[in-house]
Amino acid sequence: MLYGLLISSAAAKMILHYGICFAIIFVAVLVLGLRKRRTRKELRFEFVKKQIVKSKTCAEKLLAAKHKVPFLGSTKLLKLAASVEEATWYVLQVVEVKKEMLFDGVANSLDALATKLVNTASEGYVSMQDFEESVSEAIKTLDGAIEKVNSIIAR
Repeated sequence: MLYGLLISSAAAKMILHYGICFAIIFVAVLVLGLRKRRTRKELRFEFVKKQIVKSKTCAEKLLAAKHKVPFLGSTKLLKLAASVEEATWYVLQVVEVKKEMLFDGVANSLDALATKLVNTASEGYVSMQDFEESVSEAIKTLDGAIEKVNSIIAR
């Protein structure tokens, strides 16, 4: 009767191995659940507006520091394009997940802006005049997007 309660070392190792695997799977599922919850939180209209404002702030900083730009203009434009693309992604998520079709025009204008910035930056060297024009146009487009988002939120 006592022999049934004893566990061999191989069985103990197997139980320990399965216990560790179960713990890893449990932690992974927990992390995925929290991440999904965080993603849902990001799909609020205010968060989308915050991302667009963040892109506008980046553009304004670039325009303010234009005297430091001559050799790194294309790199700075690519940084701005990445910020605009991130905002575009969030706007498209609102369109897709929340089925808010009013954001579709905002997404299209931001996508067109990001494409134009990347095309300008892909030329290699960007003159100071082209840089200023691109960043100024980006600020105007982002202002228009912020106004559209504000009007959508206000309704």
